Amino acid sequence: MNMTLKKTEKEYDVVIIGGGPSGATTGYLLSEKGYDVLLIDKETFPREKPCGGLLTKKTICFLKRIFNENPVSLMEKKVIDYVSSNWRMYHDLKKVDEGVLQYPFYYVKRRRYDAYLLNIADRKGVEVIEGEKVTNIDLSKDEVFTESGRHFRARHIIGADGVNSILRRSLVDDGSIEVDYWTEDLGVGLQQGINREDITLEIDGFNIDLGILKSGYGWVFPNKDHILVGIGGVPGQDEDMMKIFERFAERLGVQIEKEKMVSHPVTLGNFIRKPIHENKFLVGDAAGLMDPISGEGIYYAHKSAEIVSSIIQSKDEYPDLDARKMYASKLNSEIINRLSTSLLLRDIWADVPEALEYGILKFGVKLFGNKAFRFIHGTDTGEA
Repeated sequence: MNMTLKKTEKEYDVVIIGGGPSGATTGYLLSEKGYDVLLIDKETFPREKPCGGLLTKKTICFLKRIFNENPVSLMEKKVIDYVSSNWRMYHDLKKVDEGVLQYPFYYVKRRRYDAYLLNIADRKGVEVIEGEKVTNIDLSKDEVFTESGRHFRARHIIGADGVNSILRRSLVDDGSIEVDYWTEDLGVGLQQGINREDITLEIDGFNIDLGILKSGYGWVFPNKDHILVGIGGVPGQDEDMMKIFERFAERLGVQIEKEKMVSHPVTLGNFIRKPIHENKFLVGDAAGLMDPISGEGIYYAHKSAEIVSSIIQSKDEYPDLDARKMYASKLNSEIINRLSTSLLLRDIWADVPEALEYGILKFGVKLFGNKAFRFIHGTDTGEA
C-alpha cells in the first residue's frame, strides 16, 4: 500500500476518514468511477478490530456483486477462516434449541478481512495513508487536518471512522447534525480470543446466549484455531459489564485474561436517520448503522458505502438534486427500516419478565426460528 506521506497539499474529489469496510468499499467504488480519492486511517493495517467477524449470506452476496468474490475464493485467500451451518441458542447457559441452517455463517478475522478490503481499494487507485490520525476538520473550507500538521481539501468528505468518528463529532459540535440520543443506545462489547488447544469446549458453530444480560447477549463463535467469547449490549443501571463477562466466561469454563480482553463501544439502536450535511457524509458505525439485536455491522458498513457512492455520483451528474434527502431516503429504505424493526423487537423483549424469558424464547424459536435466520441472512428481504 502507499505508505509515502506527501509533503504538498492536494485537493481531492473525496477524502475518506477511516479504512474499515465502509471506508475501503466507498473508496473502491468511487475510484472505480474515476474519482480522485484519499483515504486516511490512524492505524497501520493489518490491525486488530474487536468484532465477532460473522458474515451473513447477504454480505457474501454483496462481496460477490461488488468485488466478484465468493466463499471459495475468499477461503483460498484465507479471508474466510471458518464456515458452519450449526447453531445453538441458550438462555443463561441453559440450551433453548439447536439446529442446522439452510445457509451457513462465515467467520472472518477482522485483522485479515479489513486489510484485504483496504488492499483492494489501494489497487483500484485509492491513495491510502496509514498511521496518520485526523485531528481536525474545517467544515466551512472542506479541509481535513492530521496530527503531523498536513491538511487536505476535498469536494466531499466521508466519515467512515467508527463509533468515535471525528467527522460526526465535528458536525454535532457545529450544530449541523442533531444526535441528542446518541448515548441512549450506545452499548459496550467485551471479547477475548482463546486458542482451541487451551479449552475443552467443542465449538463448531454459532452459539448465542440471550439470558446473560437484558439488552444484549453473550456469544461463542468459532474460528479455525481459536474461539471468540464475548458479550455485548446496552447495560442497565445495575449491570456491570465486566462482572457479567467474567461470570459468563467462568461458567463456560474459560479463563479470562484481562490483558487479552478487548472492550469497545457499539451502536445498538442510536442510528442517525440523516447522517449528512451538505457534502459531508457518515457511513457504517460512524452513523450508528448496526443491528440492535444481532450486533451485525459489517453488512451495513458495506451497504452504506454503496449508497453514499451512488449519491455522490448522482449529485455530481445532477447538481440540483437534494443529496440530503436522497441519502436519507435510501438509507431509510435499505437499512434503517430494517434496524428499526430490530430495535422494536429488542424493546419488546426488554419488557418481558425474567421468569418468562426462557419459555418465550423456546416457543419463539420453534415458531419463528427459520424466519428469524432468513431475516438475518437477508433471504426474505431481497438482500440475498
